[in-house]
Amino acid sequence: MIGRGWLTAGVVGYGAISALGAILIQRHEVVDLGEAVPPGAYLEINGQQVHFIEAGSGPPALLIHGFGASTFSFRETIPALSPRYAVAALDLPGFGYSDRSTKRRLSSTAQAELVAQFMRQRGMEDSLVVAHSLGGAVALRLAHTYPELVSRLVLVGTMHPNLSFMGRRRAILARPLMPLVPFITGVARLLGLRTMRRAVHDPAFLTPAILAGYDRPARIRGSQAAVRRMFLDAAEDDAIDLGRIQAPTLLLWGKSDGLLPLAIGRRLLEEIPDARLEVVEEAGHLLLEERPAAANAALLHWLEETEGAARGSSRR
Repeated sequence: MIGRGWLTAGVVGYGAISALGAILIQRHEVVDLGEAVPPGAYLEINGQQVHFIEAGSGPPALLIHGFGASTFSFRETIPALSPRYAVAALDLPGFGYSDRSTKRRLSSTAQAELVAQFMRQRGMEDSLVVAHSLGGAVALRLAHTYPELVSRLVLVGTMHPNLSFMGRRRAILARPLMPLVPFITGVARLLGLRTMRRAVHDPAFLTPAILAGYDRPARIRGSQAAVRRMFLDAAEDDAIDLGRIQAPTLLLWGKSDGLLPLAIGRRLLEEIPDARLEVVEEAGHLLLEERPAAANAALLHWLEETEGAARGSSRR
């Protein structure tokens, strides 16, 4: 009887937490995608509306944001690159102002395929690709599978593509827990500033305006459903051989990164053939925003040094 009682209590508790999570998300996600006011334009790819912003002229440069982020993450990077490059920053499906459909795969592999289609439709072959966090895992799969699209690669505090989220076995075990994700995320959002502290070196950087910039797209309905789909679809991501990455690669890391520590950058440095690691002092995971002058200086210096290599790659 005791065992049955605990089981009943567990089932009831599970249901209550799931229901509370749904309420928290419902109260937070209050905007339909069609009602949102995006800062850029849309491109339709396989029936999905993909939001992007663009600036500048010159050789193409594509910017790919990280988990829970959007083109907002590159507000300091775009002005640094646009005098020399035709910059396009896109919102991956499930984030920013792009589609929230859960009927399509949202693994890193699927995201890389969509990015490749975006680049081809926009005429961005042989492009500089700058990617942050989860976007780095997408960019590495892009460079691995479609090397003709990537001339140079900049990975900023990036996730290792072979260690992202969970493997197949973990995904199967985690599936029954997916209804709890809204509750966990809802509580995290209530904590707000405390949740973001690990992403920065100096919490004073997290002004109300910056927190609002990250939170605004997350209020679009379907955001958490897309996150759950992404976690489950991550199980389909096979390991890739980073030794096959042809593009010269800059690994740009914040020394105080508390989300994806510098050890990951050092591991990528060993595995990617033509890679260099640059560390930005007094910066966390959001180094492009927290220390834009230092990050942009390191980025532009490396781009100048490797310009000859980029021209050579276009003749491969």
